[in-house]
Amino acid sequence: MKYLLLVLIALIISVSSGMDGATSGSIRQHSETAGTDAWVINVLNTFTPSFTSNIRGLDFLEPASIFFISGAQYKIFQCSADDGSYQNEFSLDPNNGYPFGMVNSQNYANVNDYSGLDIYYFDGSIWDVYANPATSNGRGMDFDGTYIWECYSSGGTYGVYAFDESGTYYGQWNLTEIPSQLSGLAVFDPGTGNTGIAVIAYNTHNIWFYDFDGASMSYLGMAALPGGASSSLGLCYSTTRGTFFWSFNSSGGYTISELEITETALDHSTWGTIKTCF
Repeated sequence: MKYLLLVLIALIISVSSGMDGATSGSIRQHSETAGTDAWVINVLNTFTPSFTSNIRGLDFLEPASIFFISGAQYKIFQCSADDGSYQNEFSLDPNNGYPFGMVNSQNYANVNDYSGLDIYYFDGSIWDVYANPATSNGRGMDFDGTYIWECYSSGGTYGVYAFDESGTYYGQWNLTEIPSQLSGLAVFDPGTGNTGIAVIAYNTHNIWFYDFDGASMSYLGMAALPGGASSSLGLCYSTTRGTFFWSFNSSGGYTISELEITETALDHSTWGTIKTCF
């Protein structure tokens, strides 16, 4: 994936602290269907950036930086992917009152607004907007080199949208395996030549994996996240490390963990020649 290094001009914004960005509602009654493959998660590293909180909307900048939205300060921060140490910060458009997901695409930094209808994008000079195909229901975002992917929740329907940098709609896919409101999304390489999509939910602490072949979305399975989280808020993937980064809230505060996901069962007929670890 290609990433645009953010070069943002400073704006003075006066905002109040936000909540985790979850929409109140019930969890859908659901029986988890076993996926094609099974994985276990190994936590490689955990850190708590001391300079902010309410860490959501992760986006990885190779080889060793993470961008995220702070729902407490309503800014984009950049930190080290090794220890969470501060690297930079960037102000958002003042009209972007409820930011959650962000992603650097080919030419822009893109930030959604979970209470508005637009995505705010920055071209290195000014902020502008385009209509969000997922309307006000979007959360986590990522970029596959061509399309921006965004997870959404509407009532008891949970799924993903894909669209280009101008907001031109590409497609929408419901993810029937998800039992509760989605919060994070990451694009990864499933080893099949297709696009891998991983998602997390606020209050159901798993990662669900999908394989997108350009037309249909195939469910691959899920892995249980480590215990202790009260809310899961962000997900991103590093292609150079082959690991995921997960942000969550717990009794220890807002935290990021680096996760290695290892297969325990593999069906070559459905997932090609994927490596033992992503």
